[in-house]
Amino acid sequence: EAQDGWLLSDVHVREEGNVITMETTSLEQVVTFLSAFGVGASEIHWGGGEREKKVKIDVEHFNVTSEGLKAVYYVELGGEYFKKAWERLSAARSMSEDEKRAFIDFVVRHLEGSGVDHEAFRQKLERWLGEWLAKAPGLKQHRVFHTLVNSLRELAQSEEDAGKREVARRRAVGRLLYAVLGDGSVTAKEVRLTVGGGEGDEVPAEVKADLYYALLR
Repeated sequence: EAQDGWLLSDVHVREEGNVITMETTSLEQVVTFLSAFGVGASEIHWGGGEREKKVKIDVEHFNVTSEGLKAVYYVELGGEYFKKAWERLSAARSMSEDEKRAFIDFVVRHLEGSGVDHEAFRQKLERWLGEWLAKAPGLKQHRVFHTLVNSLRELAQSEEDAGKREVARRRAVGRLLYAVLGDGSVTAKEVRLTVGGGEGDEVPAEVKADLYYALLR
């Protein structure tokens, strides 16, 4: 779930290069990111060169901030790390029509109390599953949709088994926590997650918000 949470945030997934990359000024975020993927210290290559290395960290440039110069770290994961993440991201693309219908029923039920028009949402979700699951999850807008569908699908599949349901819920919360770590903020009064959905984004922000709401339920 930690890996999936990061994949919901501002990392980049490039199928053509078989790599997952991220940029950050926080060395702590680099360590947390690599720990989520189970990367060992001996696997990391610092600096350029050695293209066969699966894990690389480099300092791209420095940002001028009010606190002085800050290094911008560039992290690249390839090899089996990319392969496993890509397989998880693509898992929902194999859903049968029967499973899609059961999935839609599950999500609509969990939107009770949200103010969403259930019938309208059902029709939209049918269209979204047809359009967006068919697309590779490389772009963030598609990756977020795939990851949310995968999380909700896991919850739906565990509905009849209390033990599995509890595990699925913990995993869903874990994904959200890591998504907030990468793309949100925490204050004394609230936890905020920025979902995006501006011009040019095929997946509107309200769609993502509705799916996040269903996941939190």
